[in-house]
Amino acid sequence: MTRARENASVKFATAVITGDTTMVAGKSYAVNTTSGAITMTLPSSADGGDYIQIIDYAATADTNAITIGRNSHKIQGATADLTVGTERAAFGLVYIDATQGWLLTEK
Repeated sequence: MTRARENASVKFATAVITGDTTMVAGKSYAVNTTSGAITMTLPSSADGGDYIQIIDYAATADTNAITIGRNSHKIQGATADLTVGTERAAFGLVYIDATQGWLLTEK
């Protein structure tokens, strides 16, 4: 049985993230890697339809990468962290299920 889940609005982070952070579903994170690489860790538990958004705040991910730590979940069906090294990257992740885990909503 497929269950639809209403996706509540995503709340944008009120502060710029400048250090390693464990994310919360339903939020958007502006990540500033000017001073060095940052790991943004996915929540330890996830439900189908959970959504997170990440934005390269200072256009420095090409120099200092943003790593998305999987926290025991799959990302794009793989058991590996996601490394983002594209300047001005902005993307969302939605949790689907234990088989695929978190999937990119934009590429």
